[in-house]
Amino acid sequence: PVQLKKWPKNDRQSRIVVIARNISKLQLQRSLDMLRIKAND
Repeated sequence: PVQLKKWPKNDRQSRIVVIARNISKLQLQRSLDMLRIKAND
């Protein structure tokens, strides 16, 4: 992760890009669930 000095323009949406190989849908879902849990802490 890189902390931005300033948010670019008026776009305030976040994006997650996943580049993976040999990962199951379940593994990906669990990883995304963990991100959601951390975001709600």
